[in-house]
Amino acid sequence: MLLGSIQFGDLRHNVAFASHGPAFNIGGWIWADPIGWISTNSDNVGACATPPCGSYGLQLDTVTRKLKGFAWNDAVGWICFGESCAAVSASCGSVPPFGTMEAHIDPPPVLGTLAVHGWANVCNQKEKGWISLNCADASTCGSAYPYRVKYVTGSGFFGNPTPPPPLESYAWNGNSDGTGFGYMDFKNVRIISSENMAAGNCADGIDNNLNGKIDCQDTGCSADLNCLENNDAKCSDGIDNNLNGLIDCQEALCRSDGFGGCALSEAGKCLDGKDNDGNGLIDCADSACAAFMACLPPSGSEPTLCVGGSVICCHDGKDNDGADAVPPKPANGKDCDDLQCQKFELSCLPAKIDAKYGSVYSKGSISVASGTASFCLTTLGTISSGFKSGSGCKEEGPSSPSYSFPSGSGGYKGTLGSLDVAGILAGHYGVVTTHESGVISLDSILGGKVYRVVGDATLGATTLKNGSGTTRGDGLLIVEGDLTITGDVAYATEDLPKSIRNLASFGVIVKKKEVGGGGGNIKIDPSVRKLSGAFFVEDTVQTGTTGGLVDPTRLEVFGLMAARRFKLERKFRSQIFAAETFVFDGRAVANPPPGMSEIGKALPTPKDAF
Repeated sequence: MLLGSIQFGDLRHNVAFASHGPAFNIGGWIWADPIGWISTNSDNVGACATPPCGSYGLQLDTVTRKLKGFAWNDAVGWICFGESCAAVSASCGSVPPFGTMEAHIDPPPVLGTLAVHGWANVCNQKEKGWISLNCADASTCGSAYPYRVKYVTGSGFFGNPTPPPPLESYAWNGNSDGTGFGYMDFKNVRIISSENMAAGNCADGIDNNLNGKIDCQDTGCSADLNCLENNDAKCSDGIDNNLNGLIDCQEALCRSDGFGGCALSEAGKCLDGKDNDGNGLIDCADSACAAFMACLPPSGSEPTLCVGGSVICCHDGKDNDGADAVPPKPANGKDCDDLQCQKFELSCLPAKIDAKYGSVYSKGSISVASGTASFCLTTLGTISSGFKSGSGCKEEGPSSPSYSFPSGSGGYKGTLGSLDVAGILAGHYGVVTTHESGVISLDSILGGKVYRVVGDATLGATTLKNGSGTTRGDGLLIVEGDLTITGDVAYATEDLPKSIRNLASFGVIVKKKEVGGGGGNIKIDPSVRKLSGAFFVEDTVQTGTTGGLVDPTRLEVFGLMAARRFKLERKFRSQIFAAETFVFDGRAVANPPPGMSEIGKALPTPKDAF
């Protein structure tokens, strides 16, 4: 045994791994003076990987944190860990000296050092082969035996290579008759660093190597397809898909391969308020837009705008190059009525609104910044003057079709939906958790839950994932007050689940306060780019504006949005893109959020759902 230790001592002390299957996610070597190196994985370089060894290894279940499996030593053979010892108890030790036949790691903080507990067994030593992973389990944590194995989340190792204080990486095998192999050093054992030890581990919401980083946050997932912004959809979805702080065209891969229109600025992208090629220059400030008509300076044949810049001249109430010029010239329109302002000044373009697969209905009024719509606007109230409805079908006033809106005074029943609010709050549709007013956080997999907030609430950036197995993907947020949305709310980019009940589907009900009145409004921050879900708002939806002549961000809503009145405030101006886009995606019909099962039956026309 001494010769074996010397022979392999220099060869095996380095941590080296080959490819690993999903079961054996532990690699490296344990050292014990009397018997030498113990291999925790048959993929270790230099390990015994042929009969009598074959394929073997240790597995850490990163959900239950249990450690099990088999290690191998050339001198003593198999060493079992935790529950795996029960399967071979007839040939190994049958009962550990204390506690149960288990090995596990303490629950993890975000980062830190976690204690390892439980037992392993040198099988050919039977009852004298028990290895204690922590002296606290053996009631021997006196001054003579302060040993323990600890897992360091930041490095992935079971103990630091130079452990401070001593014995922070040691287990113990010793018996009252003086037999045993003594201390066993785990400092060269670690969880395999790559998060994607098996397909799907980079998109499962689990910290698979317990290093405090989940999925794409882990550097081991950098090459996983789930974490690459490598197609048109991911390069234009407004989401930091790989959690590296860069969004869409800020990613080098999006720019280099031109995904999502990120290759260069061009006609259609020179007035969208975005840095499409990631060079820090937006729209006409980018030389790639120099030939685009709206970015051309006035030619000698056209009247020259006033000194001070087009923004001033197109918003000062004067006909600067006509009747108000010195000397006066033929009148040709003030500000945005002037052809030159329409051609060269971004703030004179209309703020368009777009809806796909449906129209907009309002019980009250529709207030819009200015511009045109690609769809019909219908309201019993009024639509802002100067706004043009699509296809000449603007309908307002008593002659427009009547659609009643679900509200508290009507028991939340109407032709635009029926909501069993009382049943929702009573827990008839899912487990209800009640929260005080303030910032609300949602689980990434909603699991059929109902989140109730009594008072005003704020919802930040949220990404929602499909459920799996028996875990539902739908969920509901009900706010009794005002809801402020400060970040994008989006569904994760995933394949369709096997069951429609697993499909992520988010519902929001914002109702007036039971006591004191007020509330029932949604206020969207002007920085928000994307909202996904079925939104029922008892009073008003405000889409948000910075207050300037031009808003830098456009808003896209995927799902449905019903409210008593809308204030469509975005002033994102472009010849190509709408300031606000509403896309009915059908999720609320396919997998209704808790208490919203009547939505599909209540929509005005079938095309609004399909």
